[in-house]
Amino acid sequence: MKPIITIFTGLLVFLNIASGTAAEFDHSKFDTLLQKYVSNGLVNYRQIKANPRLLDEYLAQLENVNPSDFQTWSRNEQIAFWINAYNAITIEGIIRNYPIQWGGLLARLRFPQNSIRQISDFWDTVFIPVMGKDITLNQMEHDILRKEFGDPRIHFAIVCASLGCPELESHAFTGDSLDKQLNQVTRNFINNPEKVRLDRESGTLYLSSIFDWYKEDFPATSDAPEQLGKYDKDEQGVIEFILKYLPEAQQNYILENQPSIKYLKYDWALNEQS
Repeated sequence: MKPIITIFTGLLVFLNIASGTAAEFDHSKFDTLLQKYVSNGLVNYRQIKANPRLLDEYLAQLENVNPSDFQTWSRNEQIAFWINAYNAITIEGIIRNYPIQWGGLLARLRFPQNSIRQISDFWDTVFIPVMGKDITLNQMEHDILRKEFGDPRIHFAIVCASLGCPELESHAFTGDSLDKQLNQVTRNFINNPEKVRLDRESGTLYLSSIFDWYKEDFPATSDAPEQLGKYDKDEQGVIEFILKYLPEAQQNYILENQPSIKYLKYDWALNEQS
């Protein structure tokens, strides 16, 4: 009986992997790529372009997922899938245009030369189909990740290839570790003085423009007006969110003094290793 049981068990494992239901989506190729080519949030685009095999194979995996299988995955696995897809396809879009050339006149005047903003219609271009359908980065971010899942921590996991963005992680996101990973990238971002900075001398809290652009994604609780009455409703939600990830001393200062808010200029320079 033992050989028959072994064969049957192996068949079940094979079927689960093939269907993509019981087994989670395999992000190992993207994980390997990130470990190999990303350091301290900076990407070696030159080397990826010269050695695209890992990226090509991972993008093919994204394209070949069966939508009906995707619907059987856990919520966390679906979120991890779309975060990784966004980051991987962003890398693909960069290397297709690498080295980046000057764009139109307005882009030349407003943004650095080595910037994603020099690539026309980047976020509305279909670089790679996902699950067999054409999709843009804007659709992934706004129609799927923001609209369907509504977790504001996602803003600190998707990376638009710029220094003003969150740092690109050196590991892929996974469904079973997603909550821990999202908390970590959010904490990293909020405690990075280039993204969030408290100036006690001037009584000013400097925030990344991400908190300005997406205020509606950080809803205030019913307690916010009492605790943070100086701020308008949108700002109250942002401050409440930030406080959860700051050291206690900064939390207390902000609650007691309610410093004014200023938004930092976004750095659109490419997040590239020198």
